[in-house]
Amino acid sequence: MSDPGDLDLTPRSSAPRRNKPWVALAIVAALTAAIFLLLRGLGDESLFFRSVDEAIEQRDSLNDRQFRLQGVVVPGTVTETFVEDEPGVAFTVEFDQERADVIHKGDPALLFQDGIPVVLNGRWREGSPNGVESFPCGANDEYWFESTQMLVKHDNEYVAANPENIAEADRQLDILACDDAT
Repeated sequence: MSDPGDLDLTPRSSAPRRNKPWVALAIVAALTAAIFLLLRGLGDESLFFRSVDEAIEQRDSLNDRQFRLQGVVVPGTVTETFVEDEPGVAFTVEFDQERADVIHKGDPALLFQDGIPVVLNGRWREGSPNGVESFPCGANDEYWFESTQMLVKHDNEYVAANPENIAEADRQLDILACDDAT
């Protein structure tokens, strides 16, 4: 047995550690990418919607950017049309007494009809759209909304759950209705 006093307890010097710069660069790149994606997602205009009156007010700042437009389809304005040789529908939406003309490319949502609230994904266009001379009872202000996606929310439980709102909804539809006085 060896004498415990003979043990050398001095720390050994280890080989110097070499920092690997590619590891630090990879971490920095990953953090940069995560921050970029987070900010881009938060700033995406299509995540939020604007009502018709807001979209008209912000038309110049929206330029050609895509956004979601929310409004109610004005009764009597829905017309089937062709957009760039593709079937579509032309109509007018209204919110807070402001109207915007819309051309939706492709098939409309299954429950699309007069007087129903819609959310449309698309962008403003200037000038007269091909194939549509005018929008009956529309804004006809040389701007129109080019819609590529339409969302309609409707379920048959609304009437049963909220019968007191039916009379008010009917009154609002009468106000929105397309007539020659508008």
